[in-house]
Amino acid sequence: MRGFADIRLSEHDNFCPASLSQPDVTHKIETGVMASGSNYSGLEAFVSRRGDLVALANTIVRNHAVAEELVQDSWLQWSNKSYPSADAVPILKRIVLNLARDWHRRQRREWARFEAYSLLYDDAPDTERVVIARQDLLNVVCALQTLSSRSLHAFRLSRVDGLTYAQIGAEMGVATSTAYGLVADALVTVTLATRK
Repeated sequence: MRGFADIRLSEHDNFCPASLSQPDVTHKIETGVMASGSNYSGLEAFVSRRGDLVALANTIVRNHAVAEELVQDSWLQWSNKSYPSADAVPILKRIVLNLARDWHRRQRREWARFEAYSLLYDDAPDTERVVIARQDLLNVVCALQTLSSRSLHAFRLSRVDGLTYAQIGAEMGVATSTAYGLVADALVTVTLATRK
């Protein structure tokens, strides 16, 4: 991507009169003299005020990258129309403000559409399911409190820590079949508690 310092004028550029030859145009730019009908003073104003224009756009859009793009778009709008060169700075500011406000409005509309969509297609459970789930959780907690300490420990090792029955047996110092029986008892108690 070329920066403003890399711009080379030729007879094919929009802001360069076709009647001028390349050396003549380069000389006129270097000396600051251009034909009164060209966009040179607009380009000069744009380049010299570019930082201010980006800051102006950034106050509205609150995103530096977007502000940079909007300022670039403002130059495209400026160069596609024939504005008076003397009014370059205020017109460029107005173009940047309009583009920034349009971008901000578009973002608000998209956010509103997203909000509406999320309200229509919300995956959150309804109130009845939340109440049922809370009651089930309360029943499970109460059922776990009724278990023996060995069954509760085996259940935690199985369901929370994810150990196999052989690992549970080794951890607790019991046979694998005993570990299986302790976890099975806890599961039966929990299952019955959720059906209340």
